Amino acid sequence: MVRVPPPLIFAAGIGAGILLHNTWPLSFHFRPWTTSIGLALIALALSWMLWALVCFRRARTTVSPFHASNALITAGPFGYSRNPLYLGLSVIQIGIGLASDNLWMLLLLVPVVWLIQVAVITREEAFLQYKFGDDYQAYTQRVRRWF
Repeated sequence: MVRVPPPLIFAAGIGAGILLHNTWPLSFHFRPWTTSIGLALIALALSWMLWALVCFRRARTTVSPFHASNALITAGPFGYSRNPLYLGLSVIQIGIGLASDNLWMLLLLVPVVWLIQVAVITREEAFLQYKFGDDYQAYTQRVRRWF
């Protein structure tokens, strides 16, 4: 299981982006377009994540990375990405960066995603492989990790 909640890792990346931007501003300089695109991405990501949460609820399994999953979800957004919630959080960070004209936020997404991959996804995938065996293996052959 994981030790740090994934949303907290993304929040730390967003917070660090805000702090860095306030100290050393790094902008896109295309403000009208980036604001609109950023807000659209945030709305899209929130819808995507809500769809994933509905799938968790329908499968009657936990969304918490601190508890063992009792079902392998392969429908809905899980048919496109094995990690739709992390993908959604990544797109939200991109959207916030664009909407706030903060290039730091996009640059910091690289270490955030790396940390999610190393500290969270690797552990989750090992557990799912152990728990669901061949079904999970077949799922990983059909569906990409991110998108």
